[in-house]
Amino acid sequence: MALVANDVTVFPLLAACSTLGAQLAVIDTSLHPLEIAANLDHADPKLVIASGELASRLSGSGRPAVDLASFTAPPDANVPSEEPASGQSRLIIYTSGSTGSPKGVVLGESALTANARSVASTYELSEADRLLCVLPFYHMNALMITGWAPIVAGATTVVAPLFSAATAKSYWATVAEYGVTICSLTPSIMSALLKLAEQDPPGPLPATLRLIFCGAAPLRADLWKRFQDFVGVPVHQGYGLTETTCWASMTPPLRPSSDEAEQERLFETVGVPVDCEIRVSSTDKSTDDLVFGESSRAGSDEGQEPTAAEAIPVGEVQIRGPLLMDGYYRNKAATRETFTSDGFLRTGDLGYFDAHGLLRIVGRRKEIIIKNGINIVPDEIDGVLRHFPGIAEAKSVGLPDDVLGELVCSVCVTKEGVAPPRAAEIRRFVREHLAAFKVPDRIVFAGHIPKTPTGKPRTGEIRRIVNGELADELLSRLDTWKFKRAHPSDRDQILERFQTGLLSGQGITFVAYWGCGRRESLADPDREALERLREFISLADRRPYAPSKLVLICTDVHAAINGKGQALAAGYFGQVGDYARRLGFDTVWLSELWTRAGQDLQAFLAGELKPSESTGVSFEQVRDELVERAEKHSDVHAAEEAARMYYDACQLDAVAVQHAFEDAVFLTYNGPAASFTLPRLPTMYIYSYKRKRTEKPWFM
Repeated sequence: MALVANDVTVFPLLAACSTLGAQLAVIDTSLHPLEIAANLDHADPKLVIASGELASRLSGSGRPAVDLASFTAPPDANVPSEEPASGQSRLIIYTSGSTGSPKGVVLGESALTANARSVASTYELSEADRLLCVLPFYHMNALMITGWAPIVAGATTVVAPLFSAATAKSYWATVAEYGVTICSLTPSIMSALLKLAEQDPPGPLPATLRLIFCGAAPLRADLWKRFQDFVGVPVHQGYGLTETTCWASMTPPLRPSSDEAEQERLFETVGVPVDCEIRVSSTDKSTDDLVFGESSRAGSDEGQEPTAAEAIPVGEVQIRGPLLMDGYYRNKAATRETFTSDGFLRTGDLGYFDAHGLLRIVGRRKEIIIKNGINIVPDEIDGVLRHFPGIAEAKSVGLPDDVLGELVCSVCVTKEGVAPPRAAEIRRFVREHLAAFKVPDRIVFAGHIPKTPTGKPRTGEIRRIVNGELADELLSRLDTWKFKRAHPSDRDQILERFQTGLLSGQGITFVAYWGCGRRESLADPDREALERLREFISLADRRPYAPSKLVLICTDVHAAINGKGQALAAGYFGQVGDYARRLGFDTVWLSELWTRAGQDLQAFLAGELKPSESTGVSFEQVRDELVERAEKHSDVHAAEEAARMYYDACQLDAVAVQHAFEDAVFLTYNGPAASFTLPRLPTMYIYSYKRKRTEKPWFM
C-alpha cells in the first residue's frame, strides 16, 4: 500500500499492515507531481491512499486510489477480526536525500521498535509527557520522535498543523494550551522562533516544558546555545539517517551535578551511540590530513609534534545494530553497496569521536569537493561564510571544471535588507580563516537555500540550479511537441529567466493575454484552455522553494477598441478570473498595467496618445491582416480606424507589460507571425488543449 498524505493515519495504517503482513510506502506530498508519480511507479502499490483531489488525480493514472477520508469513517462492527499474519510488516520511506535519486528505505517492525525504545528510555519518556508534532509524517523524525517513541512510552502526541510562517506566531500558545512537555524541532524552526521572539517577545514560556528535541539537520553550536538560553530547558540533538530508522546517537541528559564545561562539550556534537555500534572508518589520507590535520597544523612551528587532538582520525561514520533498515526496496545493488561485509551501514557522513567520546559530524563524503586532487569539506567553508557580516546562510558545492576537476561555488543568502557584498570582500574574509585553496572560486547570491521539508540543504538541487542544469531541464519539459506550436522566440533569455526565478526563490513567472469577444459567460473551450495552461505551468513548478506562477492579463483595452460594452467585458473577465483563481492563477486588467506605466486609456481612445516606438513591423506591413480582423470584431469604428487603433494599442501594451513583468516569460496560443501584437518579452508559442482541433482559441 502507499500513503500519499501527511496524516496521523499512518500509525493505524501500519498496524493494519502488521495484521496483514503487508508493506506501507509513505510518499512525501511536498514533491513535484512528477516525482510523486516516479515514487509510486517504483513502489508499484496495489492500493494508493491519498487526500481529496490528489486521490482522484492518482486514480486516473491506472492504479487504484482511494480518498483518505474513507478510512476515517466509523468502523463497521460487522467486520470480522483478522488473525495476525506471520512475519513482519515493513514501512517503506522514500528518502528526500541531499544528493542523488530518492530510494525506498525498508524498515521492519523490529527496527522501529528498537529505535523507539532507545529514544524513550534515554530521555525517560512517560505517560506524563506530551510531545508536540509540527513536522511531516512522511519523514522519520516525526514518525519516530513524536510517533513510535511516545507510543512505546505511553506518552501523548499533540498533532498540530505543519510549522509555517502562518503558524509560527501561535506556536508557544499551542504548547501552553495542551500542556506540552517536549517539543520536537529542526534548526530552521528554531531560527524562525528566535527571530519572531526578537520582534514580538512571547513572555514567559509554559512551565510544563522540560525538553527540546532537535533533529533532521545539523544544529550549529551558536544556534543551540541561543535557543537553549531562550527556552530555559535542555536542548538535545540526535543523529541518524532514514536507513538507521531515526537517531543512532543522542546527546545524553546531563546529571544534576554536571558543570558548565560538560554542557559546552555537547555543543557541535551529536552525542553518543545508543543501543548500536558506531565506528569511524578511515577514508583516504588526504581527507584526514586536510579536514583535520593540515588545517590544524597550519599555524604550528615547523617540526612541532602534532597535538593529541590533531591526531584524531576523521573518517566515514558507519553504524551497526538492530535499528538498521532491511535494505533498499527493489534495489539490491544499492543495498550491497551500502553495507560493509561485517554488517555496518555506510552513512556517507564524515566524522570523528572527540577526546570525550562524543561523535562529531564534519560533512558528507559525497559532498566532498575535490579541487586539483585535494579534498575539501564544504561545511568548513560554510561555517566561515556564516560569520561574514550580512550573510545569513551559505552552502558550498563543487562544480565541474576541465582544469581543476571541481571548483568551489558558494551560494550565499544575505540578511533581510542587506545588499550583497562584493565577492572580493568575501574571498578576502575566507582567506583570513582558511587555506587559500578553500576560498570560493565562484560566489552566487540567492534568495534562499533550497531545503527538504525537515531543513536539510538539497545539495544536488543547489548544484543543478547554479550550473544551469535545472533551468535547462524545466525548459526541456515545456519545449516539447506536446505543447509547442513553434520554437521559443529567445531560448537563451528564457533560460536566464528560469535561472533567476530558481535562484531568487520567487519561482518562474509566466504571463499571457486573455481576450473578450461577444460571449457573456465562460464556456467549455475557455475552461479547457485554462486547464491546459495549468498543465503547462505545473511542469516548471519547484514547490515549495520556487513555485511557478501564471498571470492572465485581461485585455479590456482591446475590448474597448472593439466597442464591447464595459458590463459585458467585466462579466466575462470576472468569470475568467474566478476560474483562473481556482487553478492557482492571478489576473490583472490590461488598463491597470497602462496606468502603472503612466499611459492614459481615455486619452488614447480620444486620439491624444500615440506610441513613441513600434515593434519593428510597420502598420503598412500588417494593414490588410488587421483590417480583416477588425471587420470581424469592431462594433464601433470603421475597420481601417479600428485596425490602426489596435496596432497602436499593441505598441503601448508592450511598454506597459514589460514595465510590470520585466523578468517574466510570455505565453501565447498565437504563432510567431503575430509577434508584433505581443509584449517584448521572451515568448513561448503553445497549442491550446488539443492539437489541430483548436490550435488557437479566439480569446487568446
